[in-house]
Amino acid sequence: MKMVKKREDKVVNGEADSFGNDFLGLLVNAYHDSDKNNKLSMEDLVDECKTFYFAGQDTVNALLAWTVLLLAIHGDWQDKARREVIGIFGNQNPQPEGIAKLRTVSKLSNHLRPQALSYSQYFVVSTLSTLILFIANIYHN
Repeated sequence: MKMVKKREDKVVNGEADSFGNDFLGLLVNAYHDSDKNNKLSMEDLVDECKTFYFAGQDTVNALLAWTVLLLAIHGDWQDKARREVIGIFGNQNPQPEGIAKLRTVSKLSNHLRPQALSYSQYFVVSTLSTLILFIANIYHN
């Protein structure tokens, strides 16, 4: 709600001409639409944001689980990726400008990812990712 209010305030104060052309901006435009057939309620706007958030989170979880599994299977790629990350970042926390330089890691996402997942395979990967993240949280603490 705060993000929606910020967008509305910027338009009202003249800081912006529109609510934006990203996903949230399109939803806020629909919320303010004068045509009742196209207008979104605030509840619908929030529900759409939640759906988008959770769908993205599930996709990222599945990708991370698949990557961890494949790196465990392909130790040579794991070694290459580790050397590259240490070479670019050393002992520092990763920064956005350095992440763009990770060529081996980028290749991993294209080379090792599944070409096509059936729904049942996707469910298994998604469930596995949830389990991996749960276990990681246990051992992180």
